[in-house]
Amino acid sequence: MKFPLTSIEDINIKHYTLQLSIYAYMLQQINPNLEINKLIIVHFNPKGIKQKIYVVDYLKEEVEKLLIYYKKQYKLDCNKEKRQKIVY
Repeated sequence: MKFPLTSIEDINIKHYTLQLSIYAYMLQQINPNLEINKLIIVHFNPKGIKQKIYVVDYLKEEVEKLLIYYKKQYKLDCNKEKRQKIVY
């Protein structure tokens, strides 16, 4: 994982956990009264044998760090563009 999420392992389950946490965070922004009890990933076997269920952590703090970092980067990039010389 890249900064600011270097504390998270760079493995598939953690990527899916972060993605699901971002979705949960967005839902909470839409409806602040929404309470997240647990996040679940269901993996369906392509051969149709047995599905596997993973209960994952809600990485709310990491999502907030990510959003703060990218908002700051966006502002810095916009300011950098404004300082570019005008070429005729």
